[in-house]
Amino acid sequence: MKKVFLSALLIGATGMIYAQNNTSTVNQTGVNNGSAIVQIGNDNNSLVNQNGAINPLGGENNMATVLQVGSFNDAGIDQKGDRNDASITQTGAFNFSRQEQGLGWAEDNVQIAEQVGTGNVNYQLQRWDQNTGEVYQNGVGNYANQDQRTMANGILGSHAVINQTGILNTAYQTQRGSGNYADAYQNGFLNYSNQYQEGIDNNAYVIQYESFNEAYQTQYGNDNYAIAYQNDLGAGGSNLSVQTQSGSFNNATVDQGGPAISNEAYQTQNGDLNIAYVSQTGLGNISFQNQLGVANESYTFQDGLANISGTDQNGLGNLALTNQTGLFNASGVLQIGSLNEAYVNQDGIANISGVLQSGTSNFANINQTGLGNISASAQFGMGHSHTLNQVGVGNVSLNFQSN
Repeated sequence: MKKVFLSALLIGATGMIYAQNNTSTVNQTGVNNGSAIVQIGNDNNSLVNQNGAINPLGGENNMATVLQVGSFNDAGIDQKGDRNDASITQTGAFNFSRQEQGLGWAEDNVQIAEQVGTGNVNYQLQRWDQNTGEVYQNGVGNYANQDQRTMANGILGSHAVINQTGILNTAYQTQRGSGNYADAYQNGFLNYSNQYQEGIDNNAYVIQYESFNEAYQTQYGNDNYAIAYQNDLGAGGSNLSVQTQSGSFNNATVDQGGPAISNEAYQTQNGDLNIAYVSQTGLGNISFQNQLGVANESYTFQDGLANISGTDQNGLGNLALTNQTGLFNASGVLQIGSLNEAYVNQDGIANISGVLQSGTSNFANINQTGLGNISASAQFGMGHSHTLNQVGVGNVSLNFQSN
């Protein structure tokens, strides 16, 4: 620790040669706490507070590092506990960062903030033990907010990462529990992501390119997995994805790849072992997936303009696959029961399909190619099978099966 202090002193002395009107305040209470402050530029401000409760004299072995290069940057670190590590690096002007870790007995938390550019803002809060928070901002006016709490002493914390490049991007991450992981990557301007996880070993990923994208991920339970890709394959923007999971071992994925503009995807899972997947390419497509139960699977593919698809599954082991290519197609699938299968393929303009399955082991396969075709299929009971092929213009088909 003495080597750390000597190094910090040397670096700080060197930095002050190039600095004017910088302000640095350090308050340490405890044993073997360390801090290193380097300010190069003008009117930078830094505040470090370190304290704790495990030792009668205060906290032990906390480390804080601040590097400011530029003007009017503001950094604040507040550590309470033991063996916590926090670092803030600011390069540019008018960047603002606040880090807060622990209450009294908190241990082994890590916070990292790196800001390059102008007017970036960062808030990081961690409670209890073994959490890691990372924020990287490169650009102008980006905003990051992390809040992680394990809710109990002595257990593994969570890990959150925000990486933003561009202008006016905003990311929120809130995690309650143990072993959760959240990752938000945003590149462009005016993107927004909001991730909330409560439970154990949940994973959430947001990757947004271009501009005006929005992603919302909410998970309650254990071992859930949510991922949202927006514009990762080409130009686009203004896409929206909303993912909500409650239960265990659910998997939800939204892929809005390029070129993709103004698409919307909504996924809700309540139960266990459900899988939902949406792929959208084009303009103005909308997809809804709702799953209630166990081991249901829903897959939706949309490529075109203003297609709309809705899938609702309630039960066990149901499977639905919808593929829409073209313009203004509409599809709806409702499955109630177990082991039902529905396949819908629409290729053309303004085709409409509806499938209702209530029971067990029913099968429906709907294919529409052309313009303005209409299909409605209802299956009640067990073991029914229906296949429909519509090719052309204005065809209408109604199917009813029951036992």
